[in-house]
Amino acid sequence: MRFVLLVIASCFFAMPFTQAATIEQQRDWFTQAHRALDAHHMDRYATLKKKLADYPLSPYLDIWEQRKAISGKNDAEIAATLELFPDIPESDDLRKAWVKSLAERSKWKEVANQLEHHPRLKSKLAELAIVAEWHSGNQEHAMTEFSKRWVNLDKFSGTSISMHKAWLRQGHPTSEERWSRIIKLAGKGHWRDIEALDGPMSKQQKKWLHYWRNLQKNPQSAFARWPSSLSPSSPVYTALSQAMISDGLTRLARKDPLQAYAMLQQLQTRMPFDSSDGFYDEVAKEIALRAARQHMTVAAGWLEQLPDRQKSAETRAWQARMYMLDYDWAKLLQFIEAMPTEEQQEDRWQYWRGYALQARGDNEKANAIFAAVANGRGYYSFLGAERMGLPYSFDNEQIAASPAMIRELEQRSGVIRAREWLALKSYSKADREWYAALAAANPDEWKAAAVIASAWEWPEQAIRAAYRAGAMNALEERFPLHYQKDVLLAAKETGLSPASIWGVIRQESLFNRQALSPAGARGLMQLMPKTAKMVAKKIRLHGGHEALFSPRVNIRLGSHYLADMKARFYDQLALAAAAYNAGPHRVKQWLERTPFDTGEIWVETIPFNETRHYVQQVMANATVYEWRQQQAPTRKFPVQAIVEPSQITLNSPDLL
Repeated sequence: MRFVLLVIASCFFAMPFTQAATIEQQRDWFTQAHRALDAHHMDRYATLKKKLADYPLSPYLDIWEQRKAISGKNDAEIAATLELFPDIPESDDLRKAWVKSLAERSKWKEVANQLEHHPRLKSKLAELAIVAEWHSGNQEHAMTEFSKRWVNLDKFSGTSISMHKAWLRQGHPTSEERWSRIIKLAGKGHWRDIEALDGPMSKQQKKWLHYWRNLQKNPQSAFARWPSSLSPSSPVYTALSQAMISDGLTRLARKDPLQAYAMLQQLQTRMPFDSSDGFYDEVAKEIALRAARQHMTVAAGWLEQLPDRQKSAETRAWQARMYMLDYDWAKLLQFIEAMPTEEQQEDRWQYWRGYALQARGDNEKANAIFAAVANGRGYYSFLGAERMGLPYSFDNEQIAASPAMIRELEQRSGVIRAREWLALKSYSKADREWYAALAAANPDEWKAAAVIASAWEWPEQAIRAAYRAGAMNALEERFPLHYQKDVLLAAKETGLSPASIWGVIRQESLFNRQALSPAGARGLMQLMPKTAKMVAKKIRLHGGHEALFSPRVNIRLGSHYLADMKARFYDQLALAAAAYNAGPHRVKQWLERTPFDTGEIWVETIPFNETRHYVQQVMANATVYEWRQQQAPTRKFPVQAIVEPSQITLNSPDLL
């Protein structure tokens, strides 16, 4: 009887504890356990971990525990953990760290076994894969791959020292390998690395490299003194000559494409190469494209003269743009109609075909083309609609996702873990779980995923899921109105339209608040820290670099910077977006070269492909966001007086 009472009493006292173990408490215990593990407070860690047996993210604790203790003593435990949690994305990190540890301990058989059974890991650990292959007996192929890495300037770690020594003993690097590496280093201007290379170099070879160095400093002067000793007498010297010519002409073309093109003609006579390799044709194409991006009308002829094998969608696009800049509508029309069928049917070229026809007075044909283009949704479709005075086409549709499919996805362990990471604000881990859970998803599953992500207030994944589902008309998912309070406040402060702010956010980060570019741009509106600091000082907003991941701070700073660009550049969103992407100094230079008299032509001839696409997307995004807010859409290029470029003042540095 006493035992029964004790059991009942223990159950009674345990009830509040069990009921108290809410998901919020589990999240808190999980966070505390992670901190305890990092701090090596193992007793506290063990106590907290016991409470989390049923918590979806508890496997991470096991993985992290093994990761922190990687050594020769726990190989079996690591293997068991990896086998137990194969679907946890962070298991990949553990396995990668483990394979590196095995390599450091010269356990090459185990390394080879892991790489064989996990091919994706093999590509991530290419150096270890080569060394493991060498140790396993396939030495000839391993040495070939090692040579390729050496020539391509790939880095080597201490784990390949023994193989490197064997590679040297076999007579590597060969003369050809050595000169291939020298050519790559010289092309990058890494002259100190060349000087540090072991191996003989003749007096003549040193003179050639000295000449190349001078060629990089002053191409025009150096080309006039091309060394007669450097002739295509062997494959190595042919490669060296071609690398020097390509490097020098590219540098010369940046400053003066006319001089570069003239020098190219001279070199073709003085330094003939086998015409079948197309070397000079490729160089001619790059010079012509460089001239086209500088809006030199002579580039149209250069592009036209290229052999067919060098012509591409890129060269044709710039040839067409040259005709636009020259207002040569007859040539533009003829050129577009001669494009490959699939190419000329693109909205871009159909719009410009209509534009050329209208400019020549053939309004009937032009209007028919504009009306057809206006049936779509996008930058050129919106321009076509404006030309015809037609309403924009949006064709919004609701995603037709199966309720059963939604329930099935929500119950997948990876999707459950993704939601937990979202709740903990660990967005990168949430992303990994989400993608792993949907790695083999079909369009119907992606539709369900878009609905789920939207319901979770996870805009970037709702956008991506709708795209992968092919639900291009699901505009509510693809153009979310998140961070509305912050956007509206920033719009009120800066005078920008909310649609333009949302348009930039969508193009810059796809609503990923933790976005970080390789160049260091941060947050929703992808601000560089120096730019953010400059704007913050102006509006008296305090905070460090990490504050840029705050939506409120990032939107406010980004909006002020965009508004500043818009005020400087004629109050035109197209120019403001170009300055936001490429920097205000470049936009000022482009305006000096080509005035903003005709907005469509100016945008179409932006020198940078990335910036041109960016501007067009921001403007199209803003139009969709005006529709989403039930506002009357603004014209893309309103007619207004344009000031001279010399009147533009740029007080801030080009920091983007």
